Amino acid sequence: LLTIRKAYHLPSSETRSTWVLFLLSSVCGVLAVGSFDLMLLAYPVYLTGLYLAIVVSMRIGQSRTPMQPTLTPTDS
Repeated sequence: LLTIRKAYHLPSSETRSTWVLFLLSSVCGVLAVGSFDLMLLAYPVYLTGLYLAIVVSMRIGQSRTPMQPTLTPTDS
């Protein structure tokens, strides 16, 4: 969850091509399971969801308008 949050707030800190390749490999893992067996599908489906969430959060993070830092008054 922390990686998804970081990918949203700082999308330039992550390499999109790496996460897309991870996503494609996890989809291949799902497709490689020969039969519908929840025990065999659980981990590849989990990884597919995780990598998809990271890629989507990077895309949303890049398309949003950057927030300006707010200044707080200091005690002097």
